[in-house]
Amino acid sequence: MALVVVLLLVAGWASALAASPKAGGLYQGTELGCSAASPGYTCVFLFRVSSNGRSMRFVATHNVTGAWACHGGGGEAILGPYTKPLHGQPVPLLSIGADGTFTGKQTFGSGQAKGSVSASGRFTGTGTTATITFTLDPGPRSCVNGPVKLSLG
Repeated sequence: MALVVVLLLVAGWASALAASPKAGGLYQGTELGCSAASPGYTCVFLFRVSSNGRSMRFVATHNVTGAWACHGGGGEAILGPYTKPLHGQPVPLLSIGADGTFTGKQTFGSGQAKGSVSASGRFTGTGTTATITFTLDPGPRSCVNGPVKLSLG
């Protein structure tokens, strides 16, 4: 019985120490694989945490350019709002857990061009920073972008 109480106290203490984001906070980070952005593109990711701190949304109005690291190669990553005429892979809405981790997944395209992007990461320290990694078409032949460090602006 005493062991159970100790384990519950440790688990509660660990979750209390989990980094939590600032509700309503704007987090930004620079794509490491981005060179000087062309018109209509940017090198900066912008994410806004919801007012209740349970989700985070990509809020930049331009696509972020970078690079995918794939098995046996790679290619240009274009992540963003996925709007015409500058299509890219969409950035999913992210759900934030009580432990400070976040995940999200979104599909895009149709037919032969259908794919999906997942994103995952965690808030660190006091919740003023986070890291995020994007995965294109999760699976054995997936491509990865990141991690990108985000900081509270």
